[in-house]
Amino acid sequence: MKIVKFNNIYVKTSDVINEKAKNIWFFHGLGDAGSFDNAFEYLNTEKVNIFIIDFPGFGKAEKSSSSTLGELANMVATAIISLNSRQGSIYIVGHSAGVVLGNMVCANLLLSGKVHLETYLNVEGILVEDLTRSSSKSIAYSDPRDFQNYMVDSLSLSSSKIFREYADKIKTVDPDALYFWATQVYELTCHGYSGKKYIELVCEKVYIGGEKSPLLNDREFILNSKTPLEIIKDATHWPMLENPYEFYTLVSKLVGCDCNLPSIG
Repeated sequence: MKIVKFNNIYVKTSDVINEKAKNIWFFHGLGDAGSFDNAFEYLNTEKVNIFIIDFPGFGKAEKSSSSTLGELANMVATAIISLNSRQGSIYIVGHSAGVVLGNMVCANLLLSGKVHLETYLNVEGILVEDLTRSSSKSIAYSDPRDFQNYMVDSLSLSSSKIFREYADKIKTVDPDALYFWATQVYELTCHGYSGKKYIELVCEKVYIGGEKSPLLNDREFILNSKTPLEIIKDATHWPMLENPYEFYTLVSKLVGCDCNLPSIG
C-alpha cells in the first residue's frame, strides 16, 4: 500500500496500478478513516486497483479549506478522473456519511463523461433525515469540541463493542473537521435531498446493510425505491469490519471479478 496526495486528497492505493484492472474507490463515514483499510487484506490487488480516501481532517489527511461538501466532492471527482482516466471501470463504495458526499461525486463523474462509473455500492448510507443520529445532533452545538465530546460520551455508553471502538476513534479526530462534516451531512439530508440525489444517479446502485443495523429509516427508503438490497449477517453499521469475509465476498461478486479472498479462519 502507498499513499498518493492529489490536491490535499489523501488516497491509500495499491503499490502497483494495473491499467487493465477494475478500480474500486472507498469513502469512509463521519470521522471514520481507516474503516476500509482491510480491503487490502481481502481483495486481490493484482485483479482490482484499490483507492481508499482519508477525507480532510481525518486519518492521514490535513484539514481542507473547502467550505462545503459540494466543493470537496468536486475535488474528489477531479482526483478520480486524474488517477483513473486511462483505466477500466470505476466502482464507488461509500459508507454512512460518506454516501452523502458520494452522491455528489458520482453525479460529477457521470456529468464529466471522462470515466466510466459502473456501480455505486451504498453501505449503510445516510439517505433520509433522522433526528436520532449524531450528524443531526450537531446543530445543537456551536463549539466543535462540545459536539465531539457529545459523540464520544454517547457512543461510549453503547453495549456494542464496535460502537465503543468508534467512540475511541472520534476522540482522536480533528473537532473542526468532525463538526464541518456533521453539520453539512445534516443539511444535505434535510427534506429528503440526499435520498433524492441518490435515486437520480443514472448508474447501477446496490444498498448493503447490516443484518442488525439501527438505520431502519434508510432501509425503508431503499425498499420503497426498489433499489437492490443486500444484507450482511451478524453486522450492525460496519459490515466491512464486523463480517469482512462476507462483505468483501459480496463486493467481489458485485464488481464482477474473482478476487481470491482468503479462506475463513
